[in-house]
Amino acid sequence: FCFFFFFFQAEDGIRDAQESRGLGDVYKRQANAYTQNQIFAWLFTFFMYYVIINIGLAVFNLLPIPPLDGSRIVAAFLPDKYVYKYYQYEQLFMFVILALLLFGFFSAPLSFAQNKLYEFVVWLTQMPFYAIIK
Repeated sequence: FCFFFFFFQAEDGIRDAQESRGLGDVYKRQANAYTQNQIFAWLFTFFMYYVIINIGLAVFNLLPIPPLDGSRIVAAFLPDKYVYKYYQYEQLFMFVILALLLFGFFSAPLSFAQNKLYEFVVWLTQMPFYAIIK
């Protein structure tokens, strides 16, 4: 009986002969242990990574290589006689992109563009708060 009693006690340091309050109280205390600053830090980190990943995908998608969206932008400015040739090699360009990505050719230019765009987004979101501070 004694082993059974201690086995089902809460894991919060209660090891004497009094009845356990149950695990529900432990979870409530653990939930209250997180401060408002920790929750804010987790939310901030989540949204920061959300923005970074979306900016990285946007920068990559704007590469002017078919089938990415940047190729459609370039095609809009090309004369009609070159657009057909441009799209004729679309499948070949996909393999070239894959090879260049595997060898890390795009790492430096894409990270530079991603960092500059991230700095701009951070500056843009902080701008309304500059008026409050001053």
